[in-house]
Amino acid sequence: MKILGYEFEKSEMITDLISAINFNRRVSMLKDWKIIDDELKKQLMALLEVRNGLAHKFSIGEINYKDKRLINYSDESNFVKFTNDLEEVWKKFLKIYENEEMKIDFDKLIQEIQDAG
Repeated sequence: MKILGYEFEKSEMITDLISAINFNRRVSMLKDWKIIDDELKKQLMALLEVRNGLAHKFSIGEINYKDKRLINYSDESNFVKFTNDLEEVWKKFLKIYENEEMKIDFDKLIQEIQDAG
């Protein structure tokens, strides 16, 4: 934000830049910036395996989650694990967002925006 400022058009530039970075690298950046920990990074990489399987496999039976078939008709435990992990990751990200939002001094931010304008 310091480079681009608070103008809507310029803020879209950073959104475009971030959207051009692949998911794996975005996760690594979050880890490098200490926004997420090793455990959350591992969970995200495992979830990415399912995403990639859905995008590139011919059959749902070919998709793995944590080195096991995601869908096994005789044993649904891995799919249940996947859905539980997905929910857990979502909750962790909501908590991270909440914590980061609490760090913002909105009065100062409003003043900076007004001073820039």
